[in-house]
Amino acid sequence: MSFAATHAVLERPRDLCDLRHQSSSFSDLTFPQHAPWLYSVLSKLWNLEQRGRNVIGIGDLRVPTETSVRLRRLLSKLGRLTSSPTGQKSVPVPSLTAFSGGGVSLSWELGNRELKYTIWPEGLLTCWQEESGEIISEDEAAVEAFDPRQSIVWLTRP
Repeated sequence: MSFAATHAVLERPRDLCDLRHQSSSFSDLTFPQHAPWLYSVLSKLWNLEQRGRNVIGIGDLRVPTETSVRLRRLLSKLGRLTSSPTGQKSVPVPSLTAFSGGGVSLSWELGNRELKYTIWPEGLLTCWQEESGEIISEDEAAVEAFDPRQSIVWLTRP
């Protein structure tokens, strides 16, 4: 899958422009080369966008464009944090799940720690940190205002 196929600017594919790791529509949206998990998550998101459907009895599992753009912004922030040359421990590929109503959940498990981000269709993000099955921290903020630095440092600490 090409970089262009997973890029947030492609709300309207007929308006393609030359993309080189930065969108002209979202100047803060960049995808670092050195976050190995990022390509996998973007591929999963692309599949959810293309194959999501309304399932009778379960609900609407389609991912709206606004939610996808918000998730890509969060992934961009996370990619910059996890690809830093400061020697920070790398993170495994997270799971990505769509849920009824247009939201997505992104979660990592590393040892006995679990980090979960849920992006709601209204634009809110909820972050949970669990250790050995117990919730250590829970935070909610607008996706654009959320800083994932503390949660990633917590997940990757020795």
